[in-house]
Amino acid sequence: MVVQSESAEFTHELRAERTPEVQLDNKLRFLSLDLLYAHHPDGEVCAYLHKNGLSQQEYDWFMAGEPPGYQIMGNDYYGRNERMILPDSEVVTATDVLGWFNITHEYYLRYRKPVMRTETNVLDPNEAPVWLWKQWANVCRCVMSVYPCWA
Repeated sequence: MVVQSESAEFTHELRAERTPEVQLDNKLRFLSLDLLYAHHPDGEVCAYLHKNGLSQQEYDWFMAGEPPGYQIMGNDYYGRNERMILPDSEVVTATDVLGWFNITHEYYLRYRKPVMRTETNVLDPNEAPVWLWKQWANVCRCVMSVYPCWA
């Protein structure tokens, strides 16, 4: 069994017009798992890979198939994993606008792998108890979406 743990992230762009850079960044958050699980990324991400030195032979090696063994997708989530870009271009921590469940659900729909909640914390120890309750609620929501009879 292999647990591949990755940071579950998202950038919210709160401007009237979306920028190509942020849209690409939201696609690149999947890149390591795309390569690990032999999931073909879209054309824009493939162009990014080749522009940044990945050869066609290397790409084909990644896309040849998943690694052996039972694969579990671990998703790390901290409040700083979500960012907001404000209209004036200031970048601030979003904390949990979407939250672990919603972001992890995107990853699940993309890869269809069993999910493991891996890392989390918050920097301010005074916020830690509420943060952990929020994370527990996200895990419960995940379980209830798979096993609604447990509700």
